[in-house]
Amino acid sequence: MGLHGSIVIYPKAGRPSPANQSLEQTALRVVEAFERLGLARKGTAYSLTPDRESTSATSSILDDNPEGIEWVHVAVDPALLLASIGEVVYAATAKEFWEPDTAEQDDAFAVPYLDVTVLSAEIPAINHDGSIACTAWAFVEFSYEDVRLSSEIHRIRDESHQILKDLESVFGTRVGWTVVSG
Repeated sequence: MGLHGSIVIYPKAGRPSPANQSLEQTALRVVEAFERLGLARKGTAYSLTPDRESTSATSSILDDNPEGIEWVHVAVDPALLLASIGEVVYAATAKEFWEPDTAEQDDAFAVPYLDVTVLSAEIPAINHDGSIACTAWAFVEFSYEDVRLSSEIHRIRDESHQILKDLESVFGTRVGWTVVSG
């Protein structure tokens, strides 16, 4: 069994949850940025139900319900993403991703899953070997179910894409990206 991974875009500095917006508002503003650029369907942000789920990038810390840290998570189903998401990260439709003989034969996206987690404090995203991939107060995570770690899949395809600039605006600081292995 090989390693799996998630692509994570994260704020490199700044402070958790700007004072003029809540954790939930920040998470929804991230999704709205994807909508504005035609990467996600219009109305996606307000169709989401915020929760306190952990993701593969945040589970090593959040699964223990750390004291004093609040967080909000929103999950965007791949079917709500648009074809242009492939300019930013690897994307595949159900028809392309699943075996040809499955019932999942349509043009909706099967991957990536998009998760946004915004926290009241910084936490590390920890790789399978215990090393720290990054430390941040927000994580924009693209995951690929059971796809093995691959340099072709697990990367940002266009580091100058407008979404990175728009996320800098949402977070109020520069962003970076990394792959969290698990």
